[in-house]
Amino acid sequence: MIKYLVLILILIPLFYTFSYAKYCLKNNNIAPLVGATIIILASLFFPIFVLFFR
Repeated sequence: MIKYLVLILILIPLFYTFSYAKYCLKNNNIAPLVGATIIILASLFFPIFVLFFR
């Protein structure tokens, strides 16, 4: 139960980063889009790996 709460708390700030990546895609800013995507993926997959597969 606590793992899912932590996961939800991690996902909340990712929505802001996702909206920035979407804005960069809309305005053809490729470098910030790639950087934001890498941050989103790292911020999502590393905590999931630690929480569920440790």
